[in-house]
Amino acid sequence: MDPARKFAAQGPSGAFPQQRSIFVIDDTPEALDLYRTVFEMEGYEVHTASNGNDALAMLSQIAPPSLILSDIRMGEMSGPEFLVVLERDFPDIFAQVPVVFLTGLSVVPETKAASVLHKPVDINELLESVDRLIKASANRRTTGTKDSGEDPGNLL
Repeated sequence: MDPARKFAAQGPSGAFPQQRSIFVIDDTPEALDLYRTVFEMEGYEVHTASNGNDALAMLSQIAPPSLILSDIRMGEMSGPEFLVVLERDFPDIFAQVPVVFLTGLSVVPETKAASVLHKPVDINELLESVDRLIKASANRRTTGTKDSGEDPGNLL
């Protein structure tokens, strides 16, 4: 990993990742506005991108988020394609930051996402799932344990 990406992966303060930030990726401006509003009301710092390519570019410029929330179907780069590139180009972020997919699809492609939520998503369910995944991820980092093998779907 080049020094600029390593700095971005650790963030300006060296912390990895920030405790209360969410990165939302969706190609629908209304969805981005809704998620930004909801998460900001809950005290999260929110970063947004309208496609996977923009998200990858932004990840090299910001401190790692606590969680990445991405639509699956987007025009320029799909959520699963984003996840593959994230794992390849940002392995530290991929290992430490849970990625949650949102989708209206009835059949979801198999991916390494931490969880999948189906649209339309209940806002309370979304907030509870995000909170649980962030806490579980922080706990694994604090204790130095690997994934328990528990099905991430059980965290919903």
